[in-house]
Amino acid sequence: MNPSGRARTQEQEDLELALAISASLEQGKGPGPVPALQNISNNRPPQIGHHAPQPLPSQPAVTSKSKTQQRHVNNVLPVGPDVCPGCRTSVSWYGQHIMALGHKWHAQCLRCALCNEPLSNSGGAQFAKGSDGMPYHTACHKTKFHPVCAVCSNFIPERLDGLIQFKELSFWHQKVCMHHLTSSATSSATSSDIRSQVVQCCSCSRYQSQRGPQFVNLEEGRNLCLECVSSVVLDTKDAQPLYEDVLNFYTSMGMQHPHHAPFVLVDSKTLNEYSSREGRDSSGGPIFHVRGLCLATVYRSVPTVVRSFGALGLNVRSVATPLEHQARTTCSVSAILVMYGLPRLLTGCIIAHELMHAWLRMRNVASLDAQVEEGMCQLMALLWLDRQHDTLKRDEMQQRLASYFSYQIREDTSVVYGEGFRIAYDAFQKHGGGMRGLSGVINSILMTGRIQ
Repeated sequence: MNPSGRARTQEQEDLELALAISASLEQGKGPGPVPALQNISNNRPPQIGHHAPQPLPSQPAVTSKSKTQQRHVNNVLPVGPDVCPGCRTSVSWYGQHIMALGHKWHAQCLRCALCNEPLSNSGGAQFAKGSDGMPYHTACHKTKFHPVCAVCSNFIPERLDGLIQFKELSFWHQKVCMHHLTSSATSSATSSDIRSQVVQCCSCSRYQSQRGPQFVNLEEGRNLCLECVSSVVLDTKDAQPLYEDVLNFYTSMGMQHPHHAPFVLVDSKTLNEYSSREGRDSSGGPIFHVRGLCLATVYRSVPTVVRSFGALGLNVRSVATPLEHQARTTCSVSAILVMYGLPRLLTGCIIAHELMHAWLRMRNVASLDAQVEEGMCQLMALLWLDRQHDTLKRDEMQQRLASYFSYQIREDTSVVYGEGFRIAYDAFQKHGGGMRGLSGVINSILMTGRIQ
């Protein structure tokens, strides 16, 4: 390619961005989406461009654009070295103009992509180029692209090296300043100065904004956001319809319970006490997995009467006799316990999880590998949540909560719950999904004790 041809191509490429900016502003389009940031942001402060008025044209800067994009833009809009990309009219050869983005602009045509105010001043044009390729006032650039803390509502400060560090709740897109996460800042929110502390919803994990509405504080020190408290389940009697709904779900999936174990709501102290009695280790599971319990008794020996004759005559005593190896283990489910004060969807999710434990015990299955059993329980919880989406089509807030709890199950990284769920879900899909897929997984568990 000869030099003149190369210069022409560079000019076309560079003009593309300017023409796209002009088209966006004329059509009244809003700014583009904010790009996703990582917990450790490597975005440094924006580079500031300062362009003074130029009386004569100069060689445009080279930008990197695809040839396909270039041809598309050039076919739609005229290209010319002396055309202002903002108004698409001629710029006088000797008239005053601004050189920016490699082209000549009228002073009033080079505008901020956020506020639509001119970027020029008496000294030229100073602006920041956003990640979307558009020009912004430096303040407007910060407003659109700099992360804001969900707790204090301030811009998250930059480190000395220019990086921006924060913690992020990926599902809710909440970012939090690191200094809020110190031990002193995250203490239990029970003092009168609650707004000075970091408060998290015990159900959906969202942070309370210090400038927004306060969360509801339960007696145990747990906090609920206003979305979760709108469907909170507080009383055992009021929770019975939900329990029946989950039982009916099991029946509809071909997994009817032989009998319905009593279902009660309890406080965290009672739940922890019975968990300890059951020997349950919940340290490896996500937080909402430890808020329910299936109380079951497993019998592997039975007391039998033995007669013997001694010096004083006939003696009768009871001896624990192990069941024969071929005999089936006998189980009895006494109750389903769930922590009170959780929203309906989370309560139902926990019930669905615990009822899978109960269903297995009622079939005298008590020695499965933890990953197999907990994975299967998580699969049932997810399937119940998926069904709720169909009944919540007009309630966007509840649909969002259902999506969050499903997300927690799917993205769980724990070995027992997370990997166990993924193994169960993959097998469920391979067997065809629906009732057929569930039947295939259940049969493999009952016959082999594994998920196949």
